[in-house]
Amino acid sequence: MDIEIVVEDLIQHLKNWFNSSDKTKINDRYKADSITIQQDWIIINVDYINSTYSTYFKRESFYKNAELLSKKIVEIAKEWMKANEVQVYHLKFKIIKQGAEFPRQGLIRV
Repeated sequence: MDIEIVVEDLIQHLKNWFNSSDKTKINDRYKADSITIQQDWIIINVDYINSTYSTYFKRESFYKNAELLSKKIVEIAKEWMKANEVQVYHLKFKIIKQGAEFPRQGLIRV
């Protein structure tokens, strides 16, 4: 499978997960900018998820909540890998909000 197709499919899976809850539903106006790819990194911009959700990522709690979200993203990626029969994947993502950045990467095996 082509790596670009894989990443786009994973991004769509992440968007579907965010949209599965009213609390994390992506604002229609920002769907294209909420989760993107830049230089092999998946970028999750919490400002573009929705205004309620982005309040969890205030400056003083950004890193703590980004850590919690990153663990959930790894779980979601593992679900996606199992569903698509991907056994090993190098996941690279950054959670960002107004200049703050929380990068994570690692090799995932299922």
